[in-house]
Amino acid sequence: MASTIVYLDMVNAKYELVTQGRNLRRAGNISASKRVKFIYKPVNFTPPHDLEVIKLLLNAEALEVNADYQAPKGTPTARTELGELCPAAGRSCGCGRRKVRLTKERERIEGDIAKTGRSSRTRTSFKKFRRRCWPSISSGQLI
Repeated sequence: MASTIVYLDMVNAKYELVTQGRNLRRAGNISASKRVKFIYKPVNFTPPHDLEVIKLLLNAEALEVNADYQAPKGTPTARTELGELCPAAGRSCGCGRRKVRLTKERERIEGDIAKTGRSSRTRTSFKKFRRRCWPSISSGQLI
């Protein structure tokens, strides 16, 4: 009976690790069908069969086991009873590409604002207002 409880605890811990790994995918906006490399930092020894099961359940390209791994700052990491799990740096989340894209977009928008001084819609609206109202204002008639 006691061995059954220990085995169930191990299975629950394994599925908790997989759930946290899937949550990392969701947080990083990574498709469930995309195969991603994960790095696993175990607390204790994990049997090779269990590692294969975790890899399959995560739909991982590879599951690298590294007890000395330190994730770079800003890398999302899942901590569970079995250890830490994180996507391989730079390959899965696309954070670098996203930052470059957003920086270019920001620079383009700032350039447009600096060039026009205000948005084109505001200028068009002001011209229409002036055309409609200026004759009556200049003649002293108020609307």
